[in-house]
Amino acid sequence: MPNNSRDENQAAALGQGTAFALRKQLDYLLRVFAKDYFVVLMADFEADRVDSAQISEPVVPLLAQTLSKTNTYRAFLDFYCGQYVCLQDREALKAEAGADEVRRRLAVSGTFSISVHNLYQGRNCPAEMTFIDVSDGRDGSSCIIAVRFIEDVVRQQTALKKQDDMVKTLVQDYNAIYHIDLDANTFVILQAHNVVNEDLYDYAYRNLPFEDAMNTFIDGMVREEDRENMRKISSCRYMKERLEKEEGYSYRFQVTPMRGMQYFEMRIIRARTDSEGHYAIMTSRNVDETAREELRAQREIEKANKELA
Repeated sequence: MPNNSRDENQAAALGQGTAFALRKQLDYLLRVFAKDYFVVLMADFEADRVDSAQISEPVVPLLAQTLSKTNTYRAFLDFYCGQYVCLQDREALKAEAGADEVRRRLAVSGTFSISVHNLYQGRNCPAEMTFIDVSDGRDGSSCIIAVRFIEDVVRQQTALKKQDDMVKTLVQDYNAIYHIDLDANTFVILQAHNVVNEDLYDYAYRNLPFEDAMNTFIDGMVREEDRENMRKISSCRYMKERLEKEEGYSYRFQVTPMRGMQYFEMRIIRARTDSEGHYAIMTSRNVDETAREELRAQREIEKANKELA
C-alpha cells in the first residue's frame, strides 16, 4: 500500500513537471511571437475556444472586443475574415484555416503557414498566418495562431528575383563572369560558358592566385600585341587604383583560339570598395562580329575620305 502511494506521488510529480515544462515552452513561444506579430492567439479546438495572447489595437482594433463576447473558433474566423482580410482571399482563408483542416495539417506537420492579404490603412498588405501545435498529444487539438505583415519579406523576395533575372541576363550576354578579391588576389568563377579562355576555367587554375591564372591565360591565348596591356589592366593593384576613381572600365583584345583570331572585350566593374576590402566583377564576352563590322565601317570611311581628297 505504501509503495502504491509512493508510485502515485511520483507519477503526479512527473506529470506536474511535464506540464510545467510545456507551460515554459508555451510562454517562450508567446514571447517570441509577441515581438513581430500583431495578433497572437491560443486556440483550443476540443473546447472550441479562442483566447488572445496579444492583439495590436491599431491593426485589428475590434478583435479583442469580439473575442470577449463570443470566442468560438468559427466566430473568430468569420469575424477576422470579414473585417480584416481582403475580399479575394476570404473564402480561401476560411477553407484553409477551418478547424478540421487546421487540426489535420497540424497532426501531420506540427506547424504551417498561410499567405493572405490583410486590410490595413486602406491598403491590401501581404500577411502570413502561422499555426503551431501546442497540444499535449501533438494531435493538433490546440495551437498558437500568429499573424504578421510580410511586406518587407515580399519586397526582399522581389528584389532577389530581380537580381536573379539580372544575373540570367548577364549570363546570356557574357562568356565569363568572375568575382575578384583584389586584396587577397583570389577569384571565384560565377559563370563560364562558350569558353575560349579554357585555361582560366580549368580545374588546375581554380586555386591559383588570380594574377597567376590571368598570366597563364594571357601567355597562352592572347595575341602578342595585346599581352602587355592585358597584364597591366588586369593586375589587382591597377584595378584597385582605377576603381577608386571610376565605376568601371573595359578593354578590347584579340585571342588566338584554334578556330582563328577573335575579338573579345573584358570589362572590370567595382563590386565594393570600403573598409571591408576591395572587390571587382570581371566579365568577358565575344565581340568579334561587332568589332569586325566597326573595322569595315572605318575602312569605308577612310576610303571615302581618300577619294574626296
